[in-house]
Amino acid sequence: MHGVIPVCYCRNPIGFHPRSDSDIVQWQNFVRNCHCKTLFCFTGAPRTAIKNDFKGLLLNHCNNASGSCKVVDCTGSCCSNDTSHQTTYLQYQWFLPNDLISYSIFIHRDLVKNDTSSIKTILQSYRKQEINQMREKVIQYIPKLVYAKPEKGLNNIKDAFNIAIDGVLKKIKEQE
Repeated sequence: MHGVIPVCYCRNPIGFHPRSDSDIVQWQNFVRNCHCKTLFCFTGAPRTAIKNDFKGLLLNHCNNASGSCKVVDCTGSCCSNDTSHQTTYLQYQWFLPNDLISYSIFIHRDLVKNDTSSIKTILQSYRKQEINQMREKVIQYIPKLVYAKPEKGLNNIKDAFNIAIDGVLKKIKEQE
């Protein structure tokens, strides 16, 4: 189909729907002051029907990380856990900046699949200062990843809905 602009829609991406700009700022401060007890977490469930399922391998890495990883069981649920560069970054290009290394750590699946490295070892190689800088970037992006209460809206902050609309309008303008 020519001229179609793909838009991903998620009815309730998270349970937090701010009513005001101050709700966003309060949430950012809450997250900023939370202290993580684990190094990483795995959201999802293994797909037992698939031979050599990569999500199952990731779950095993998490279970073997002895207290450094938390498993969030999403059996029968809709947890998103993207395991490829394509789905992780490209589908969120309107919402997250292109400077991927400023806020995320991408571990190629081959490193994990071939047992040439462990997720825990890779993550532990980052200095505390680097982690704090990445964490602060993610906290700054929170407004772009949430949907404000429809009847309220935000005044000075763009939420995910505003950003998606802006992205679609930009695409339309580029196609003209």
